[in-house]
Formats: sequence, C-alpha cells, structure tokens
Amino acid sequence: MKWNKVTNRNDMPFDRKFLALWKGAICLASYDEELNQFWLCLDPDCGVMLIAHERENKFTHWAELQKPDDY
Repeated sequence: MKWNKVTNRNDMPFDRKFLALWKGAICLASYDEELNQFWLCLDPDCGVMLIAHERENKFTHWAELQKPDDY
C-alpha cells in the first residue's frame, strides 16, 4: 500500500473513499460535495465525524483502498 503525503486539501481524493492518517490514527475518509467538507470514521461504533476546514491540516497521509489480488 502506498501512502501519499498531504500538504493541503487538494492532495486528497474528492471522488472516492480512502484510508487516511488523521492525528496519527488510521481512519476511513471521504469528501462530501454538498457540505464541502471531508468526513472520517475512526471506529464504526463512534459514527461519522465531519472535519472543519481549519482542522483538515490534521490529515497527514492518505492511501488508496484496494481489493486483494485474489478477491
């Protein structure tokens, strides 16, 4: 899995779900066009959290979600 460094919001994908490092924790993330905000999920039990624009700098890396070759 290749991790991509995030220097600003334009470094992240806007068209699909992806893995991300947010404040050092691995999470599932995506972009919501209607709200113009990213959301993340750290744990299925805690639900989804919208990320304010001023906190987007807490994303440090992202990785493409891929199915295994033998799927």
